[in-house]
Amino acid sequence: MEISKTARFCPDCGAAAVRQKPNLYVCENGHNNWLDAVPGATIYILNQKNDAVLYGVRSIGFNAGKLNVPGGFIDLGETAEQAAVREAKEEMGVDIELITILRTYTSGYEDRWVLNVTFVARHIAGQPTPADDMSGGDPRWIPIDRLPELEELAWPWQYKAQRDLVMWHAKANA
Repeated sequence: MEISKTARFCPDCGAAAVRQKPNLYVCENGHNNWLDAVPGATIYILNQKNDAVLYGVRSIGFNAGKLNVPGGFIDLGETAEQAAVREAKEEMGVDIELITILRTYTSGYEDRWVLNVTFVARHIAGQPTPADDMSGGDPRWIPIDRLPELEELAWPWQYKAQRDLVMWHAKANA
């Protein structure tokens, strides 16, 4: 992943910055420009009537047309839990109840790293209606034993997350 061009210049004085560490650029005047991951929340929404997971179709970017689960950046002053509930509503039009944090995953997005706090949630209300960057097609409930293949997913890291979801589901329903 290419680092943002803004990282190559000091945000304090504008001088050229040199990479000192993978996430640190320092200018000739000694100012530090740290490039740390931005937090995001991602949600696997379960329909427990039929053990299915809600997927939307991404509508923008290089991965338009691929399957994706709701998620996005955590706003300032917002918790990961609040962001998850908000993103489910914004992108899919559904109300959810969070069950657990599945895990965290890192991924690249444009010119930055993202720390994805990934939740498992229960669908509690609302007919799935695509919106925002998930309006590339009709949402679909996919059975947990037939989740999408790697090439069908908008983000490669979600393939590992799906496998973790399947293992979590098996333990939770044992």
